Amino acid sequence: MKNKNILIISVIFTLLIALFFAGTKWFNAPVSKDSSRLISLNSLSYGNPKAKVTIVEFFDPACETCALFSPLVKELVKKHEPNLRVILRYAPFHENSISVVRMLEATRAQGKYFEALEAVFNYQRAWTINHVVYPAKVWPILEYVGVDIVALKEQMKDPKIEELIEKDIEDAKALGATKTPSFFVNGKPLESFGYEQLVKLIESELKK
Repeated sequence: MKNKNILIISVIFTLLIALFFAGTKWFNAPVSKDSSRLISLNSLSYGNPKAKVTIVEFFDPACETCALFSPLVKELVKKHEPNLRVILRYAPFHENSISVVRMLEATRAQGKYFEALEAVFNYQRAWTINHVVYPAKVWPILEYVGVDIVALKEQMKDPKIEELIEKDIEDAKALGATKTPSFFVNGKPLESFGYEQLVKLIESELKK
């Protein structure tokens, strides 16, 4: 009887130890504390919504590197279709570029966002001179791609636009995205910046 009780106590003790280590492993699991800041449901995206790999890009429309990377990232999405998508978020670090972000965001109401973004990047040198942003020079560029400027100026007054931009800036800072473009691939930051490095990170996630 005594041996039986010892056996029972031993089994219970073993189970408690196992549960303790299992719990410790769970609590110590590598879960990103900032994962909730990566994706904003109100942000625009392109590519397959159910893609295996999601790229979150924080960008500034006045950033030359962002303009250079934009077509390259689009090509990557096409190449890996339907396994790749991109979520676009704002990080307007250049002075006055937040005004251009407001314009871009407002074009969504007219269904012209991606046309406007492409045009703003393509003609960036016309409105960003020596790293100084001139928002007034953006109006004719938007009008060129069919944006109703009169309507746009009213649509820019939507308080939701300001809320979205503020959240993007706040999340960018919390995630350590201090430069543009900043990429996160399936939550992993692109720690060593470069196109080849981005491709390698994407491909490593696609292989999983």
